[in-house]
Amino acid sequence: MHYVMLIYTDPAEFGKLPQGKIGSLTQRVMAFDQAISDSGNNLGSIRLQPASTAKSIRVRAGKPLTTDGPFSESKEQLGRIYLIEVSDDAEAVDIAARLPVAGIGTVELRPALGIDTRGRVFQMYDDS
Repeated sequence: MHYVMLIYTDPAEFGKLPQGKIGSLTQRVMAFDQAISDSGNNLGSIRLQPASTAKSIRVRAGKPLTTDGPFSESKEQLGRIYLIEVSDDAEAVDIAARLPVAGIGTVELRPALGIDTRGRVFQMYDDS
């Protein structure tokens, strides 16, 4: 099974953390990354630039409309994405709960649909 882990944090709350705690959290996240890579669960991850650098695109009447910033009206902002491979839902939850940032933010788990980096099709829609 494949899941996407979407990592959300509130930049205002994150900014209130003491510098030492940020350094410690960063080291713990790096150790987490190494552990899930070593176990074969991590198929890839990417850290995102702040939401203030985002653009939202909508097409209306055939024309793209561009707005600066994220579309959602939320305090928490998407900051990182992981694609993981697990044997079942319980393993996905276990991995998400081990992510150090889960203690100050939110980890959203979503089953993934599509093709992984090795070209294998997984969990496609059942149109029957």
